[in-house]
Amino acid sequence: MMSSLPILKDALTSIVSASDISAQLAAEWDDLARCASEPNSFYERWFVEASLRHLTIPDSVQFLFVRDANGALVGMLPLRNGQRYGRMPLSALQNWLHYNQFLGVPLVRKGSEELFWRKVIAEFDESRLRSDILYLSEMLASGPVTDALFAVCKDLGRSAAIVHRYQRALLVAGSTPDVYWSESVRKKKRKEIARLENRLSEIGEIRVDNLRVETDAAAWITAFLSLEAAGWKALDGAALDKEDGTRNFFRAAIAEGLKQGRVEILRLRVGNETIAMLINFLAESGSFSFKIAYNEDYARYSPGILIEKANLQRLADPSFGWMDSCAVEDHPMINSLWRGRREIVRIALPRNVLRAAVMFRAARLVETGWSAIKQFRNRGQNDNGV
Repeated sequence: MMSSLPILKDALTSIVSASDISAQLAAEWDDLARCASEPNSFYERWFVEASLRHLTIPDSVQFLFVRDANGALVGMLPLRNGQRYGRMPLSALQNWLHYNQFLGVPLVRKGSEELFWRKVIAEFDESRLRSDILYLSEMLASGPVTDALFAVCKDLGRSAAIVHRYQRALLVAGSTPDVYWSESVRKKKRKEIARLENRLSEIGEIRVDNLRVETDAAAWITAFLSLEAAGWKALDGAALDKEDGTRNFFRAAIAEGLKQGRVEILRLRVGNETIAMLINFLAESGSFSFKIAYNEDYARYSPGILIEKANLQRLADPSFGWMDSCAVEDHPMINSLWRGRREIVRIALPRNVLRAAVMFRAARLVETGWSAIKQFRNRGQNDNGV
């Protein structure tokens, strides 16, 4: 007999479409972001609203809001229905993420993590969120929110599994910029970067400045878009300026983020020429490195590395805690500069019905079987020197 989740009468949930988010709810959402157990700029209102206005968003996207017994908003999770779990005949309810969102941890008020997940699971099992699998992508492997999810599942006797994991670079406070640079980057590379800086200084004065207010935002945003569009991202179709939707989304998100004090833009200049720009998102206890672009006419001077070196000055800020690179696994540039790592996972759990539980176990057996075969093949190739 499968365990049955008790109905919680001390909290309320609501499922809201994008068009029904009121001004009052928006203000509560902003407050929730400031008090979140784990910061996630990609689920803050200023970023989400820019996404909804300008990007092509699936019609099934809705927002699950959870309140405590006093009516205070304690959690928010964007959801997308109508997906499939792999190749199995299982319907999946997913946390909504688009191409430029790099973290899927819901916004949850500190101290309310278990209450939040109990209500999410109750909605998943009993209400309008009819799917076989709840599928959460780009979650943290550990931390208050993820740990609470597994604790609640264990308490309820529910299956929940990490079905994929990878690591990406993380910058963590605890050192000065100079010490971090010397300890994290090998000596040969430091000497090479110093040589490139000296050569670059022969062209003009090297300056790094930043923008954290909305003054001149339009000019800085335009400069970034132009810089990115002139580089390799334009060739592979990833440049934000390529389409009206992504261009307008970026302009709106960065402008509003600057207005809210949640965005910082770094600019590396040589003389009057901008050769690299970097955009960081600023959260309460952490930050996210969102986008980088550089002038490929100066590629021989490694402008991307130079602006990342300048970005290490964040370590000198007493309020700085950490910065997530938002980079792919094993990124050659940022992994060679930042020594911290953050493990990102996908989590899946079946709905509390027998069919979903059985099919989920079958899916996991298939997944783990294929994983074992791949590891065996890779080990065999390595052993044979291939």
